[in-house]
Amino acid sequence: MFCKQFESGEVQKKYVALVRGWLNGLVEVNHPVWNEIKTQRMDASTTLQCLEKFEIHEPVGKHTSVRYSLVAAHPHNGRYHQIRQHLKHLSHPIIGDTAHGDGLHNRFFRSKFLLNRMFLHAQSIEFKHPETGETQCINASVSVELDNVLAALRKTLTFQSSEMSNPNGAMPGLSYLKKA
Repeated sequence: MFCKQFESGEVQKKYVALVRGWLNGLVEVNHPVWNEIKTQRMDASTTLQCLEKFEIHEPVGKHTSVRYSLVAAHPHNGRYHQIRQHLKHLSHPIIGDTAHGDGLHNRFFRSKFLLNRMFLHAQSIEFKHPETGETQCINASVSVELDNVLAALRKTLTFQSSEMSNPNGAMPGLSYLKKA
């Protein structure tokens, strides 16, 4: 029964990612993605929402400053690397993604923020219990490593979009993020 929920799209998944560039507002991506063995493209859709924006005035490549967005991602299908492929398609690759990302920015984050992994976090999953039918929601706190990167970004940033924040400084739907 649980597998059927995945196949029918009844399971709701939420992720958080740090991406290159500024993603503006709410974005619906409907774009086919490659299957695991890259023999077929499959329909996929993902909703993306910018939560926070950063600009760092340090040169990376040909740019004198660099921009990043903290993004909430809600895949509507369960395709292979769906979020990663969709963000790459929008030219907003996930920081630390060695398969679909930008090596220059990955190295910048490895060097400056000691980030040695992809900045993609599975925040929550919601499904119906197979026996009782009750809605179950499992939430996962962001790792210490990713939390440290966000704290460092917030301390060193020169711009943070205030329109995404609520008055007490926490991001909507991301109460586990600690405000530096």
